[in-house]
Amino acid sequence: MDRRTALKQLTAAGVGITMLQACNFGEERVPIAFNNLNVSVPQEDRLKAIVDAIIPGGEEGGIPGALALEADKFVWVMADDCLSADDQDSFMNGISGFDAMVRETSGAEFDEMSPEDRATALAGLMSSEIVDVPKDGEGIDLFSPDDVKKFVGITKGWTMQGYMQSEHIMTEEMPYQLVPQFFHGCVEIDPSKKININA
Repeated sequence: MDRRTALKQLTAAGVGITMLQACNFGEERVPIAFNNLNVSVPQEDRLKAIVDAIIPGGEEGGIPGALALEADKFVWVMADDCLSADDQDSFMNGISGFDAMVRETSGAEFDEMSPEDRATALAGLMSSEIVDVPKDGEGIDLFSPDDVKKFVGITKGWTMQGYMQSEHIMTEEMPYQLVPQFFHGCVEIDPSKKININA
């Protein structure tokens, strides 16, 4: 081996070792990156819990829930792409104040509730009227009830849309036939047959 090749290999090894030291191999999760939304890891986890409460998973081998079909990612993408800047601010304020409003209306932490209590708490958020909003130490409202209600409503609608239009539902549970479909004039209704209402 000549001296020039040895120096090139030694330089490449030195650069590689230097770059390797700069890499972070920790277990810390990085939040999803979007064009317009600045999302934190706790907000991602909160939305996953809400989506799971809206359409929970069935028993083993049954129809998967919204979280298993990644409807939470659909909600984030829709919020990032389809909401106006003001509605995005309201959405992010709603997810930030969600836990405080759940504590105020139900008296418990959302993470500590059973699946049935989570569904009840979500329904209660949409109908509750909070006049006296609790404030933090600086006198600022802990949450905006209107923003939280708007956030829950948007999340519920997009969770159902993302779930019903997921690949698993459209191919396995309620098969979708592409156009052109055939017209069958008189058909006996079979209660055991799965029908796709979106077809």
